[in-house]
Amino acid sequence: MIIEKNGRTFKLVKKFEHDENLRASFNALTKSTYGFDFESWYQNGHWTDKYLPYALAHEDQIVANISVNIMDFKIKDEISRYIQLGTVMTDQTYRGMGLSRLLMDIILKEWEDQCDLIYLFANDSVLDFYPKFGFEKRDEYHYYQHIDISTQNFDTDLVRKLDLQNINDQSLLFKIVMNNQLKLEFMEVSNPYLIMFYSLNFLSNCFYYIEELDAIIVAETHLDETLIYGVFSRKETHSHQLTQLFIKEKTDSKIIKFDFVPEDTSKYVLKLSKEEDSTLFIKKIRKDLPERVKFPTLTHA
Repeated sequence: MIIEKNGRTFKLVKKFEHDENLRASFNALTKSTYGFDFESWYQNGHWTDKYLPYALAHEDQIVANISVNIMDFKIKDEISRYIQLGTVMTDQTYRGMGLSRLLMDIILKEWEDQCDLIYLFANDSVLDFYPKFGFEKRDEYHYYQHIDISTQNFDTDLVRKLDLQNINDQSLLFKIVMNNQLKLEFMEVSNPYLIMFYSLNFLSNCFYYIEELDAIIVAETHLDETLIYGVFSRKETHSHQLTQLFIKEKTDSKIIKFDFVPEDTSKYVLKLSKEEDSTLFIKKIRKDLPERVKFPTLTHA
């Protein structure tokens, strides 16, 4: 698609991940906007058709983008198809031209009849932008557990940190996430490639393996509070069993914060989540979002 705007000619480009020039341009814009890029993710084979950038190119350089992420969520026993919009960015030279609005119109027209709900996480500076397209702001919630640290064992033989520079540990992680058998109240079930993105980038030091349960725990431990990002296992076990084993062996924090909706929410304290530059907006298509949910950071795109 060719688009004429403000005396310039733009080309809409999609599925360009194998085009070295366009991918390099996309990575450069991502790097300048967010401080990271997708190259290692691509080189490791995790950029699939679950991640679909809609980009505008001017003179063969990508100058604006909104990406579509196909996300199937299991709510209790029902699967819903959600579309997450992410990697929203415009090169500084091209801002103020309405390119994001143009891309949003294109994406909504193409995807509204293919999903149950569309959602995104907005920076605080653009909270007035998304309601113009029918998005509404929603709250998210974290679940907490208070711990008696006198019961901790710290037996490091049961839980080991993965070395994600090691190809064997990378492979182990992917296989477990790909074949996850855990059952949560609200969980993403179709896009393990985002987990791999976080393992290669921001949270590479936070992945632990429990061989006895063939399970992965993703957690960040601090003296005052431990944040558990996610749990995965190839065995049919309970998330509470995994988290309690990790807590007992690997943290002396008094407070445990869960970045997902646990299996049995009655065991935990519920609090409103307040995070800078991460306001949830949803656009209902066929279904509404369940109450008191948390989209795990590991699923943010």
